[in-house]
Amino acid sequence: MKLSYLIAVLLLLLAALLLFWLARIGFYLNESRKVVAESRAFSHPNEAATYKVLVVGDSTAVGTGGTGEESVAGRLYAAHPSISIENLAKNGSKVSDVFLQLQSTSKYFDLLIMHAGANDILGFTSQA
Repeated sequence: MKLSYLIAVLLLLLAALLLFWLARIGFYLNESRKVVAESRAFSHPNEAATYKVLVVGDSTAVGTGGTGEESVAGRLYAAHPSISIENLAKNGSKVSDVFLQLQSTSKYFDLLIMHAGANDILGFTSQA
């Protein structure tokens, strides 16, 4: 009788621990969805600029998780405020999406910054 009671208590404790961790994972997933929804790619278009930069890619180019000013594009602009930066990056983009981002503009740029590949690796995208 004592052994079955001990096993039942242990199973209840394990179930409670499992529910706690599932709730915690759900909380963090919800918070990460909010971060993604609130993130905006930093752009500073300036038609008069003599140096124009195009940024394409995934969430690493958007700067998800930080402010636009903390992104690579934002930091580049902070260091060189006379340049023009157009950021076409989108959260969740894969390498194949980057080609579409590039095709979406017909402007001339002096520099291309491309951040891509993280979602392909995490999503096990095939090379085909």
